[in-house]
Amino acid sequence: MVDENLLYAQLKSAATEGERTQWRGELIQALQTHAAAVCVKQLGSVRSDLVDAAVFQAVRGLDSFRGESKFSTWFHRIAINTCLDWRKWYSRRREVDLGAVAEPLIEIESALLPRIELEQLMRDLSVEDRDLIAMKLDGQSDTEIAQRLKLTREGVKSQWKRLRRRLAS
Repeated sequence: MVDENLLYAQLKSAATEGERTQWRGELIQALQTHAAAVCVKQLGSVRSDLVDAAVFQAVRGLDSFRGESKFSTWFHRIAINTCLDWRKWYSRRREVDLGAVAEPLIEIESALLPRIELEQLMRDLSVEDRDLIAMKLDGQSDTEIAQRLKLTREGVKSQWKRLRRRLAS
């Protein structure tokens, strides 16, 4: 295993630009390996975009490394934060398959709109409204939906009523 701390020290002490380029390349390879291992541990698989993002943040911030901890510890935290930020973003993002939602929505709302108009209507809905429809179609209770959307149960009922009214008009 390559010692990132040693590579960083050699990069900092390199006398010529050629030496710096060599050590920077070796350091980047070591960081990519380290970030890939963190991705596997945090997410269950390697995501090359996250590996690249973590390495980019570290290389961009090399001058800000103060040396209060080991270089490898500093980078490990960058890699973990990159994975956690992605997981947080991904958990908030919910894709709704319009094809899977359109048919049950017709049955639930007894909508008489042609399928094409319904799909256009779904595209025009906000992400929150599509999420609400998806959760209703998944059979989640108003209480479960309220917890996921950080609303009250009454708020969910009100939002659902307004959405149904909008869809019916």
